[in-house]
Amino acid sequence: AYGARDGSQLLEVWRAACRQSGMVALAFALIYSLAGEYIIALLTSLPSLQQLADRYLIWQAILPVVGVWCYLLDGMFIGATRGAEMRNSMAVAAAGFAVTLLSVPLLGNHGLWLALAVFLALRGLSLALIWRRHWRHGTWFS
Repeated sequence: AYGARDGSQLLEVWRAACRQSGMVALAFALIYSLAGEYIIALLTSLPSLQQLADRYLIWQAILPVVGVWCYLLDGMFIGATRGAEMRNSMAVAAAGFAVTLLSVPLLGNHGLWLALAVFLALRGLSLALIWRRHWRHGTWFS
């Protein structure tokens, strides 16, 4: 749709991609929420490691829902060969990640998982804002 410079087709593809990506992310979150302990048990038979991994299962449910949007938007920006804007969004996300890392002494590994969630969220949000600005000003195809 981008190569054809067809805005209506691009919006149709965008909406379908959002629906499908969102559903898959929710499915993964649900699977991890309901069967996370069983998945961990398949990966290791060591009870101490299972207990340790169980502490962080909440992040396995959160991250697909938070992260799906930055990966979806990456595809839009890669397809449109907009590398500079991807770089800029990465800088914003990296700054947020660095600031959130300050929570690690207080939160331990949960702080690290939080920093990853913040990174993914800021990446998705910054790309969404850039995309929206281009779309509203009619500059996405230029």
